[in-house]
Order: sequence, then C-alpha cells, then structure tokens
Amino acid sequence: MAPGGRQDAPDPSYPGAHAVLSAAGAEVLISFFKHDHFEFRVTSEVLPGVERSFTSLSAAAEEATLSRVFAGQHFRFDLTAGKRLGRDVADFVTDNFLTPSHRKDQSDRDE
Repeated sequence: MAPGGRQDAPDPSYPGAHAVLSAAGAEVLISFFKHDHFEFRVTSEVLPGVERSFTSLSAAAEEATLSRVFAGQHFRFDLTAGKRLGRDVADFVTDNFLTPSHRKDQSDRDE
C-alpha cells in the first residue's frame, strides 16, 4: 500500500507509455511542421473548468510525461527511457513513412 493508504498496482518498472507516446507524437509533428512553437490550450472532461496552456509541443509532451511521476505510477528513469524510445520511434516513422512520394508522370510510365 502506498503512503496515505492509496493502493497502487503492483507494476514492474518499464518505459512509461505516456512518455513514449508523447515524445513520439511531438517529435513527428515537430519534424513535419519544422518547428516546435505552437500555442494551444486543452481541457478535460475529468477536470471541468481546468484549462492547461502550452507554448510548444515539447512542453505538452513533457507535462504528459511527468504526470506519471506525479500520479505515482513511474519513476523518473522510466520516463527517461520512454522519451528515448518515443524519439527513436518518431525518427523511424519520419525516415520511413513520412517521406515525399515521387510519382512518375504519364509519359514516364508509357516508356
């Protein structure tokens, strides 16, 4: 049982999924748009009236990552590993799937 009587799941330590997904998503979008600066706000149905503001995709990803430490679900080293994994996934996706498509025009196909 966790301090304060809160019951936590018996969860072994792994790279945090929030860290993996947040880092991967942010990196793919930054690569696509060629910049990190985006001002945006988010709300939640779970916390009515609460609004979070961000000035960059990486700031939002970092907050999502850290939320797992604040919730007592992960250690910081889980998140470091998760962010590294997420960035590696993003690099793979951008290098292999988000590449320009070069179509041959009709005259090239007729040859």
